[in-house]
Parts: sequence; structure tokens; C-alpha cells
Amino acid sequence: GPMEAIEEKFAVIESEHQQAIHAANVELAEAFVEDQSYSQRVQDAVDKIHHAQARLQKVTIEHLVEMKTVLNEEQYKKVLQLTEEALKKERYSARIENAEEAHDE
Repeated sequence: GPMEAIEEKFAVIESEHQQAIHAANVELAEAFVEDQSYSQRVQDAVDKIHHAQARLQKVTIEHLVEMKTVLNEEQYKKVLQLTEEALKKERYSARIENAEEAHDE
């Protein structure tokens, strides 16, 4: 149905963004090991990670808004509730771990 189509499309987009975050993390790791300082290269890698994470967050929110078009009010309330819980308890390090796990699958 329409919900499956939305989910499939998002899974692809989410995976691409998580791979970008993972690649930026790898870049940061290599830059930091080589430079052993907060060099320009390290700063650029950090910025790249943050931009990739921001893009993932934006597409996730767009995805949630799109879900509203195919769910009834009760279902969408549940989605909002789960989203709120996830955002409020999310740890920064967990986001990185999840991105790496997704990349390794």
C-alpha cells in the first residue's frame, strides 16, 4: 500500500545518509590519527559529520510529515509519540553507533 511505498523510499534515503555519516566518521578518524591535533582537516571532517547528520534529521522529519498523508489521526498521534520519546532519550554516541551498524549490515 501507500505506507509501504513511503517506507521503502525512506529506507533507501536513510541508508544513503547513514553511509555518508559513516564515511565522514572514517575521514575524521584517519585525519585525527594522522594529524594528532585539532587541525583544519579534523575540523572539516567534524563539520562534514554534522552536516550529514543534519541532512538525515531533515529527511527524517520530511518522512514523518509524509506519513501523515497516509495515516489516520490515531496512527499519526502514535508516530508523533514514538518520535518524541526517541528524540528525548537519544544519545549522541548512539546515533554514531547506529550509523555504523547500519553501514555494516
